[in-house]
Amino acid sequence: MTMTPKQFVDTLKRHERFLKGLMGGVRANLQGVNLSGLKLPRINLQHALLGGANFSECVLAGANFSFADLAGANFDRAKSPGADFTRAELRQAKMRHADMNTTSFREATMNGSDLHGGEFVRTDFEGAHLSKANITAANLQGANVNNARLDGANLRGSLLADVDLSRADLRDAVISRGSASLPMEIQVILRKHALWIDSNGKEGERAVLGGVELGDTDMSNIYLSGADLRNCNWPDAKLSEGTFVLSDFRGANLQNADFTRSDLSGADLGNANLAGARFHRATLAPLRLRRSNGDATATSRAVNLRGADLRNASFNGAVMTDATTDDTLTDGVDLTGANIKGTSLQP
Repeated sequence: MTMTPKQFVDTLKRHERFLKGLMGGVRANLQGVNLSGLKLPRINLQHALLGGANFSECVLAGANFSFADLAGANFDRAKSPGADFTRAELRQAKMRHADMNTTSFREATMNGSDLHGGEFVRTDFEGAHLSKANITAANLQGANVNNARLDGANLRGSLLADVDLSRADLRDAVISRGSASLPMEIQVILRKHALWIDSNGKEGERAVLGGVELGDTDMSNIYLSGADLRNCNWPDAKLSEGTFVLSDFRGANLQNADFTRSDLSGADLGNANLAGARFHRATLAPLRLRRSNGDATATSRAVNLRGADLRNASFNGAVMTDATTDDTLTDGVDLTGANIKGTSLQP
């Protein structure tokens, strides 16, 4: 839906009178209106009806959307630092790659919203409802999530430095809490990698972490598909429920690492030290490769375990089909309940 400049200005004037309680005032109804690319800093659309409106790539610094109905609105790549969305209805809204730094979403309803790749530095989400929201690869440094509902939300690959998660509802959320304790430069690498994966290489950059030490950091739910992890020294690493699709672990030291319920489809573990590692209910199956446009190819990549040390490793309940296992060391390997169809591996 489009609107002429005069209609838009008249709507804003009547809305201003409405907010002041003056005669002739009418609440702004811009539902479904396309305003993309406009420069509207400090615009006041408090209490307005804006469901489905398109604010993509708009300049909205300091704008006031508090108490507005913005269900399904589009703020993709908008520049809205310092804006106010207090108690706004933002269910299913899109804010992908938007600049929302220092913005307020206090007590806003954002269930199912898409914040992928956005900038939310020191943004206030206190009391906001973000159930099942997509917050992947977002920058949340210093954000306030006290009493926020993030149940079922996906925060995979997000930067969480200086974020206190202790008072947020994170039931069933996908989040790598341990990554928040890593040095900032590593957190930046992880976020850029998430952007690289999710954009098929168009944004961000591939993570190269061979020289990075994890210590005893719990990296459960880490998102490192396609990462270069060659020769990494991560003994006893806590990597359960991680995503390592097509990751390169060649020559890595992963002795006694925990990969429980992790996805290592198509990963390369050639010559890796996996002695004593746990792959309980993990997936180490072939992966159908895709083109840059997302279309599937006829080529599959099997997991490579050639030359790996699997002594005393446990694959209890794992799926490890068609894996390459030449020259592996397998003394004491536990294959209880594992599906190893097409894989030649003997304990």
